[in-house]
Amino acid sequence: MKILIYLVALFISQSLVAGVALETKKFTDIEIKTKEMIKKYGAKNVLVVLDIDNTILTMPQELGSDQWYTWQYTDCIKKQIKKDYCITNKMGELLRHMGNIFALSKMLPTEKTAPKIVKNMQAAGVKVFLLTSRSPDYRNSTERELRRNGYSFINNSIGPIGGFPGTYLPYKLSLIHI
Repeated sequence: MKILIYLVALFISQSLVAGVALETKKFTDIEIKTKEMIKKYGAKNVLVVLDIDNTILTMPQELGSDQWYTWQYTDCIKKQIKKDYCITNKMGELLRHMGNIFALSKMLPTEKTAPKIVKNMQAAGVKVFLLTSRSPDYRNSTERELRRNGYSFINNSIGPIGGFPGTYLPYKLSLIHI
């Protein structure tokens, strides 16, 4: 497991932003680095940004894992070939299969202590956000697994108290030309 985290200290009054990228294999390293940042900048000035897949949640099996998706994309979609092990060679179909796998599978924390560490950071006053490349189509299953595994970002969200009730897009879809 490889975890990539960004710790950002924001100083609005001074217009200064200091950031640290941390690559680690242990979630406790995130806790240690966050505590260092709290001592240096104060909890209200620290922002922790975490990815979901293989950082806070992971599949208990290979099917549907981030590694499985990358393998299917690289060998089957990108090369536009259909080998025996390819579930499809069409991107839309791969994404639909991922959605079905997310809907039917349960995920686990990457480490048993990860939910408690995140909760402790939030309780200390640190803003903890999730950043993901997951499609909004997977929102329900993602939120279900976050809750089931003891993660909550309701009191820690961007925007209105409790977060956005629907998918938040910081742009108007009608203005995007594809």
